[in-house]
Amino acid sequence: YWMVGVIPGAPFWHQQAAYDAILGQAPRVVFACLLAYICGEYINSVAISRLKFIQHGKRGLAQCIRFVASTALGEFVDTAVFFPVAFLGVIELPDLLRTMGCIYIAKIVYEILALPASTAFANYVKAKDGIDVVDDPKSTDYNLFIRA
Repeated sequence: YWMVGVIPGAPFWHQQAAYDAILGQAPRVVFACLLAYICGEYINSVAISRLKFIQHGKRGLAQCIRFVASTALGEFVDTAVFFPVAFLGVIELPDLLRTMGCIYIAKIVYEILALPASTAFANYVKAKDGIDVVDDPKSTDYNLFIRA
């Protein structure tokens, strides 16, 4: 989208401003999505691992608390990264903050509503694979980057 927006248009094309306004943001939004996903999922993964260790891998209510708490942290980071990177300077700050708050709440509500299905699915996969690891944070490398 960026390349198409930079290349001069045909002589009959008179909609460059509309193109730039609508599709010109696409590279910024894609970058924001990727960055927010990496940051949010990393926090979510580390949080669920550490909470599982603290709770000694318990299932049931403890597992549900882990799922919601780790999602709350991960989605907070996801939202806090995505919206400013994608829309700061495009959307007025008060509107951006309101949107961020609404989206964050919607993500948490969705997690709570999906909890019965996600818990059942996680337990099914653990039973099917026969694997349910509890990582010890002292011996687990949470480094996001590969070391040489």
